[in-house]
This record gives sequence, structure tokens and C-alpha cells, in this order.
Amino acid sequence: SVADTEREQKQRLSGTKRLPEGVGKLFVFDTPALYGFWMKNMRYPIDIVWIDDAWQVVGVTPGLAPETYPTIFYPPKAVLYVLEVPEGSTGVDKLTVGTQLTWNAR
Repeated sequence: SVADTEREQKQRLSGTKRLPEGVGKLFVFDTPALYGFWMKNMRYPIDIVWIDDAWQVVGVTPGLAPETYPTIFYPPKAVLYVLEVPEGSTGVDKLTVGTQLTWNAR
């Protein structure tokens, strides 16, 4: 799903029971910046993919556990998109720094 409103971006995946395999949450921001993400009220670990305005992966933060809260995680450089996926998905899908992504809106 896409989180492109301020309310959805603040809620993130907090309080959800799980994120099914093959599903992710894409955060779309208005301008590139160093957006911070944390694991407040999370019940399961996730991977975070940091994506710039050209749809290129600029960082991957794998295996973020709920116990890392209140630590805030930041991308290595300004991003316009952030993708949260189930833990381990970045390895399975080979999402690494430099991967060029495309967007297929349905």
C-alpha cells in the first residue's frame, strides 16, 4: 500500500499484526530529505529500503526489530520514498544499494 498522507506516514505500520510476504508499505514524501523511521508499537521485524527521487535504492536497513525502539533510523542521503517490507525481503528480492526501481501504478 502507499502512504502518501501525513496521517498514514505518521502511523506507518505501528500496531499492525504482521506484514504478509510479498507486501510492503511505500511512503511517498513531498520533497527529498533525511526522514527518520522508528519501531514504535511494532510487533514484528521489518527491512527498510531508502529510495531517492530517481527511484534508485540508496540504502537498505535490514532486520529492524521492535526492540530497537526508541532508536531512530535514517537513510544515508536524502530520499523521496521509503519502502517497509517483511524482514528478509530485501535479500530475497536482491534489493541493494544502486538497484534501479520502477513504479507500475495499477
